Amino acid sequence: MYLEDTHRYALRLATRLLAGAPPPVWRFSVAR
Repeated sequence: MYLEDTHRYALRLATRLLAGAPPPVWRFSVAR
């Protein structure tokens, strides 16, 4: 359960970062 919660939190954080990041950074993250 702890791992799942951590994964969910990380996913939310990543989503926020991608949503607030410039298009170039977002594309680079996806390509990566």
